Amino acid sequence: MRKLFITYCLFITGIIGIHNVGISKPHVLNVTDSNTDSEVVEPFDVYPNPATDYVFVKFDEHIANDASIEVRSFIGNKMTVESELQSTDLIKLNIADIPAGHYYIVITIDGASSLKKFVKHK
Repeated sequence: MRKLFITYCLFITGIIGIHNVGISKPHVLNVTDSNTDSEVVEPFDVYPNPATDYVFVKFDEHIANDASIEVRSFIGNKMTVESELQSTDLIKLNIADIPAGHYYIVITIDGASSLKKFVKHK
């Protein structure tokens, strides 16, 4: 029996003083051992981590074709990266053009999402 895991990423925004400035910081909540029957996003790995030019997303099963992938900055901004399907369980992301820093890869399949952190070096 496979252990159920769900990762939620909440982006909370607010207003500072009289200026309408949005602040967004991801808050991660992991839920395990739930009694739900719903389908969950399959686990995946991100490597190398840290990375400079490319990051690979490796799925435990052959579901790469069904996955929606986003790269988000630490504060939640969506980054523009090119992705290339390597096989049914492997996707290559070109991160060469994004600044060095901490990022999240957000995978969504059938409305369920999961995320992993990675570090981009120059």
